[in-house]
Amino acid sequence: MNKKTIITSIVISVFLIGIVSATIIPYFGKIVGSVTVSAPVFYLDGQISTGSYHKLLVDEIPNETSEVNWSDGQRIIFKTENLNLDHFYNSTFNFIFYAKANGSNRQIQMDIIKINPDDSQGGQICYSGSINITSTNDFTNYSLSCPLTGQITLNPNQGIALEIWGMGLSSLDTHSISTGHDYAHGYSRIEVTPQ
Repeated sequence: MNKKTIITSIVISVFLIGIVSATIIPYFGKIVGSVTVSAPVFYLDGQISTGSYHKLLVDEIPNETSEVNWSDGQRIIFKTENLNLDHFYNSTFNFIFYAKANGSNRQIQMDIIKINPDDSQGGQICYSGSINITSTNDFTNYSLSCPLTGQITLNPNQGIALEIWGMGLSSLDTHSISTGHDYAHGYSRIEVTPQ
């Protein structure tokens, strides 16, 4: 055989192998699998993130125990960093927290809001209503739920925040929330339950 015949045979062989491989790979080369995705847990952290906002950590337990205090007429905000998401799926935000007040039956409200990169508010995501804080001496476990009514659209540069404020009219009425302490029911946190 001469060189031309050998080279032609090699080229034709490579070409035929390529065609056969192209027909076999789609049939046998399918990848099948499953992925388990768990919903995030947001932990309240007493450390200051920016300005007067406290940190809201995503799937990370705070390193330090803190007591965050505020008076009626004031609000406190725990915020995440940018979430790099364009939407948040339909779910319920379950607030589990440890609180006390300087008198019985002090009311607080909580909601989830969007936070823009400049720390301005980007709109309410869900509203939980109010709850009476009856404990005056020890931090006591309380819980509220905040269901979404559909998927939430976010700008990838936005984060979310927990906003808490006292409902009374007197600045002498104070509230406290504990962060970073592992109580019998866990840490002060927000658990997300997909709907």
